[in-house]
Amino acid sequence: MEFWQTQRLLLAKQLLTDSMMSVTSVAMASGFQSLRRFNALLKERYRMAPTELRRQQRKNLPENFPDFSFRLNYRPPLDWERLLAFLSARAIPHVEAVQEGSYLRTVQVKRQAVILRATFA
Repeated sequence: MEFWQTQRLLLAKQLLTDSMMSVTSVAMASGFQSLRRFNALLKERYRMAPTELRRQQRKNLPENFPDFSFRLNYRPPLDWERLLAFLSARAIPHVEAVQEGSYLRTVQVKRQAVILRATFA
């Protein structure tokens, strides 16, 4: 139980800092059934409210930024061009694509198609 609660909190923290989703949407997307429980656990574990955590966002996101944006962490060396070539050769039509140095994948979230884009500079 404790493990899954920690996983939900880590996801919530990432959504709060990396997306423009509302706090309620973050709580529900992270698997919390109660906003009150979400707020209490976040305060208990991180010693700050969701809005305070959001203020610590490292960069300002543009207004038209998609709802889901995640930092992709990796350990060097990462041969992004070689990885793109590998993914491009195996891309599933109408689901995956490699365009302009980015990997795109379509996923379905609550019956709505969302495109995830991965790019490394």
